[in-house]
Amino acid sequence: MKVCVVGIDDFSFGKHRYEDPRVEKISQKFHPEHIAHTFIDFITFQEKDLADCFVATIEKRLDLIIEDISLSESRILKSDIQEEKDLFAKCKNFLEQETTLDQVEFSDREKQLLSNFHLLTLKPIYWTEKDKVPSLEDLMQECLFMTNTIFFFTVNQKQLTPWMIRKGTTVVKAAAKIHSDMERGFIRAEVFNCKDLDQFHNLNEAKTRGFVRVENKDYVVEDGDIIHIRFSV
Repeated sequence: MKVCVVGIDDFSFGKHRYEDPRVEKISQKFHPEHIAHTFIDFITFQEKDLADCFVATIEKRLDLIIEDISLSESRILKSDIQEEKDLFAKCKNFLEQETTLDQVEFSDREKQLLSNFHLLTLKPIYWTEKDKVPSLEDLMQECLFMTNTIFFFTVNQKQLTPWMIRKGTTVVKAAAKIHSDMERGFIRAEVFNCKDLDQFHNLNEAKTRGFVRVENKDYVVEDGDIIHIRFSV
């Protein structure tokens, strides 16, 4: 995940490890040789188009709005598609009223069209006071919450890996995060959740006591699921 930080002096930009207490708990249960930790990358305004979300001071609100007005005006002038012109005119109207686009109701079709462009205020924004900035850990948590990001985990003898996905992701799409072959050759998923780790001593016991479920490709992954994908290619 990339988080663009705007207006905070002396911010520690770069990649920071996200400390998920569930990782340590899973590690203690299964003793993998290696843990692949999650990192969140805090980037500067110069890299804004890469951002998944923003952390910005209230003083910089107009700066972000002005950037989006400029892009909207450009698309109104340059686009040959009337539907697109009308949509950016709608955006410009709200922006000129100092309404950020994340507060605007868009249809699914409009969202699809807008996804092709880097409108800053359409992305989730965490607003903060310049002199009351939360801790780095709290900012990470806020960014995960704003972007509807959850985690599932894979673990075996060699490695424990946390994987970021959006809420509502099916297990077959989650499998694609691990490897495209797992999505293409998906057979089934064996699933249990971190919240049940204290209920058994090992995986065999977990299966015997019914904590491990077999799910098909339409299963929607829950936060904290530990998943083993069965596949064939």
